[in-house]
Amino acid sequence: MTYNDGYAGKIWDDMSSGLDEIAKKYKNLISA
Repeated sequence: MTYNDGYAGKIWDDMSSGLDEIAKKYKNLISA
């Protein structure tokens, strides 16, 4: 794995976890 691969992977992980958090908040708004 090159440095760039790891960097892109970290960004992707951050984005994925961020989307998960947004989805949770969105579901909470709908069910409220």
